[in-house]
Amino acid sequence: MINVNDIPKIKSLFSAIFFYGFQHSYSYGAIEEMVGDSNIASSLENGDASFLYSSITEEIISNIYNVSEESVDVLKTNPISLWLGDAYIDLFFHLHKPFSYLFLYLPLEKAISSFDVYHEMDPSKLLEYFLDASKKKTILNLLLKKRGLSVAKLSVLTGIKEATLQSYANSNDRAYEMKIDAAYRISSALRANPKVFLKEIDNYTESGMYEFDRYNPEYRRLLAYFLASYFDKKTRDDGLDHCEAGELGDDKGVFATIWSEGSGGNALKETIKEYLWSHPKNPNLVLTYFDYHDACDESLCQELAALRAGKIVIIARDSLYIIAGGKVSKKSITDALYRSAVRRAKSAVGGDFAL
Repeated sequence: MINVNDIPKIKSLFSAIFFYGFQHSYSYGAIEEMVGDSNIASSLENGDASFLYSSITEEIISNIYNVSEESVDVLKTNPISLWLGDAYIDLFFHLHKPFSYLFLYLPLEKAISSFDVYHEMDPSKLLEYFLDASKKKTILNLLLKKRGLSVAKLSVLTGIKEATLQSYANSNDRAYEMKIDAAYRISSALRANPKVFLKEIDNYTESGMYEFDRYNPEYRRLLAYFLASYFDKKTRDDGLDHCEAGELGDDKGVFATIWSEGSGGNALKETIKEYLWSHPKNPNLVLTYFDYHDACDESLCQELAALRAGKIVIIARDSLYIIAGGKVSKKSITDALYRSAVRRAKSAVGGDFAL
């Protein structure tokens, strides 16, 4: 199982891997193939990050590039390689796709040229770009172009009917349905990783992403703030200056976060009502609540809207509900956004907790 705490370490590792390749003049294509075919990539694609605790970075890099461990200096890096580590790992865990797929649709050369455009943006912007790119070309068409082959030539090399191959070239959905034998024959002919034809890999199995250290009030408040402010302009504009963990601020506003010990919609509703009853009314209140058990739905939100108590933000696994002025709005939360918020909250808390 890959834990949320492993993700920053994986990003740092991949940043070091990329930087070593750049510093030692490997071509972008060579780096992509060596990383995509490495044991490290295979382990991550199988949902296993145990190598983080059994191997040192120098050893991992030496195995990928087939060099001596003594020649590896992992203390060096640069902004581009740091961003590449963040970008590819965010895409990897959000899309549940192998690295060979990521490099096919976002080659290193393209990623590096996009650095100035995307490196200061929210990860979801890069995700939008990637998803748009993946709609324009199919996997097989990209592989054929990369190897300079036609469908007809591939048919000769694989023994698979040209019409069948053309259907794979026309549609990724059709390609995902091919039999394992066909995937291996095509991959062998195109010198590609057969995993590129998998519709999805189970590479992330930690479901308690925002439950992590749920009893740390400072972390919990910051995490709630980063998630809520992404969707709510007023929360974002107000900033954190007036916020005190678990306490009301002044008449300029207050940002408070609560988290029920129970489960179910009734626990959610009662916890919120209890908080509002025990604190002075404040029209500028932003109260955030984590619905870890997915008990929230729009009908429950309508009940809470009747309380007309400032703004209530309920954060569930895949959605965020904003209740204000008697109205309810629902926003979708991507995995990449969750991880971005977790990373920022942990960094803001600092110390050992941020590791």
